[in-house]
Amino acid sequence: LFDTHPSDRDRVASARLEDTAGVFALPKSDEDLPAAALFADFDGLSKAVSLQFYRENLGDEFTPKLMHPVEDLIRRQQAEDEAREALARYFQVEIPELRPLPISESAAEYPDDAKAIAEQVRSARKQMLDELPEYRKLTKRYSKAENTLYDLTAALAILQAGLRLPNPADYGLERGTLKEATARIRRTRNALATLAARLLAFETLAAERLSAALRLLQHPKVVERIETGERLQEELELLLPDAQFVADTISELPTFRLLYISVVTLFGCVENNRDNRDLFEAVKSKIEAIRRRLISLRGQLKDRLYPFDHARADMTLREYALPRIPDEEEPFEILDVTGEMFSKLVQVQVRFFARLAYAAEQVEKAIGLEPLPLPETEEEDEDGPES
Repeated sequence: LFDTHPSDRDRVASARLEDTAGVFALPKSDEDLPAAALFADFDGLSKAVSLQFYRENLGDEFTPKLMHPVEDLIRRQQAEDEAREALARYFQVEIPELRPLPISESAAEYPDDAKAIAEQVRSARKQMLDELPEYRKLTKRYSKAENTLYDLTAALAILQAGLRLPNPADYGLERGTLKEATARIRRTRNALATLAARLLAFETLAAERLSAALRLLQHPKVVERIETGERLQEELELLLPDAQFVADTISELPTFRLLYISVVTLFGCVENNRDNRDLFEAVKSKIEAIRRRLISLRGQLKDRLYPFDHARADMTLREYALPRIPDEEEPFEILDVTGEMFSKLVQVQVRFFARLAYAAEQVEKAIGLEPLPLPETEEEDEDGPES
């Protein structure tokens, strides 16, 4: 077969051996044109072929409005990348995901005294940077104490169900008793509360700086100094209310996550304790509690449109983060939905703050403040959690 139907590589090699002028040649001045120049309407042809391909493979699930130009996708991706870098530059540190910055209500208000607000931005930025070294240390300790709390929550769930810990050391315990776990949780919660209070110094200044910069974006003289000022102003008007809503929603999730951890832990014990009725009752009770929280949260998300690009223009935050709530008889599905909800709400929050940080950075440039450098990646230290 291949004697008369050689591969493309062999055809190309043969053509090169011929070393002839060929049947078609472009003028010297056009030799660098792309192959697309051979078509009268390459873009139109590409779109038609794509439509046919998707119709054949997706059937009724596909509609032409789901298609988007590649150039738009690339432009949006570039904007996302720029925003993520702006987020890293602006705060110089990763703020714990369940501690969103409180965006001031005044961020959407017109600045009557723009000079005073600009000075507020400069002052908050300087003070924030002064607090940064201490905050970096504190966030590491906070993260470790938080992980300790998660481990102890899992241990407490097992012990309260009347089971023994197979290896107490895995949970940061020595004896593995209910009394010890309860006492350790109390100390860890106190440590977290102390650390949280100390984190507030940096976070308050960071929020003040961000809110004041966004407020300046309402001023026409600031907007005209930014190349994309009008677009950023319009985007801010759309994003700010939802960013504040998501930040408020995220701040309510820490206790929900602890409940989730305890249920996941107990599920892992079911296989080896199938005759333990108390365990099943504990799992059932906690699953019901999770489901009630999901129902409440889904109600809060109901009328909020998903604020970023999506194939569906009418996509809501509820459909994106919490599309359904399984029945009580579907415990595994309830846990899957809950875990997915945590992940997606945090992703949305990060995207919000990335866009807001990008806008705020442009404002700071407009008032004479150069963007901060990208922070260097820090290595994890070996200090233990504070508890």
